Amino acid sequence: MKTLLLFLMVFLSVSTAFAHPPKKQNKPSRSIVAVPSAYKAAVVLDANSGEILYERNSHKRWPPASMTKMMVMLIALERIKEGGISLQDRVRISPNASQTGGRALHLQPRQMISLQDLLKAMIVTSANDAAVAVAEYIGDTTQNFTRIMNRRAAQLKMKETVFRTVSGLPRQRGRIYDLSTAYDMARLGRQLARHDRVLKWASQPAATVHIGKSKRTIANVNPLVRTYPGADGLKTGFTRRSGFNLTATARRGDMRVIAVVMGAPNPESRRRSAIRLLNLGFQKIDLVEKRDESSG
Repeated sequence: MKTLLLFLMVFLSVSTAFAHPPKKQNKPSRSIVAVPSAYKAAVVLDANSGEILYERNSHKRWPPASMTKMMVMLIALERIKEGGISLQDRVRISPNASQTGGRALHLQPRQMISLQDLLKAMIVTSANDAAVAVAEYIGDTTQNFTRIMNRRAAQLKMKETVFRTVSGLPRQRGRIYDLSTAYDMARLGRQLARHDRVLKWASQPAATVHIGKSKRTIANVNPLVRTYPGADGLKTGFTRRSGFNLTATARRGDMRVIAVVMGAPNPESRRRSAIRLLNLGFQKIDLVEKRDESSG
């Protein structure tokens, strides 16, 4: 009897073990990560390799708002590198530039401002009038310059981006605005981060510009440069349509991460999301490097 009971117990335990085979563990996708999703779209990029480390709705078209200015900055820096223009060039402010709304330096017609100060104001405090002045200086008109922007976007394979403004500020009562994606903005941010000069400007909590005969201190509108270790850029953006956007970058040793947040509901949500995304990026790169070292 004891032998029979023992046999039945063993049989049942073995049968139970095979009745529920272990579930196959699927390889986690880049989108299944413990990152809050209060934003409409996001992407994290390894700036060195170009590898996407995390994405959520990364190809969803969305207004970039003032992140548009990153393309203005890139084109200007590339023209400077080619020798066609110089940071010391004096730019004459047009009536059109002086009438630009939103965040601005409140420049006056016929004022002469250095190209360097205009670029600095554009990336640090997101001055719309500075962006228009730079665009007019390089392209003669903002319409011509948007064509230059779209050509450069095509060269960078920003396939889902259309620029219609130079500042990101919608025109014609909001009916005309730029469109891009988190993925395209990350590609643009990666290209821009190769220019040390813009990182120097974008990493400053505040900067000084010369307007006429006076000096003016402008505050950096990117909160990460004051709070996140290694943060040195790049560009915020906001309109009522876009919500709160940010293309952020930070460096730790040889590692550089680009993180894009689009459509956050408020500035604090944007800041927290960007921090979490940057942290995620550094953690993933660090894990890959340690794995490579151990396998080597």
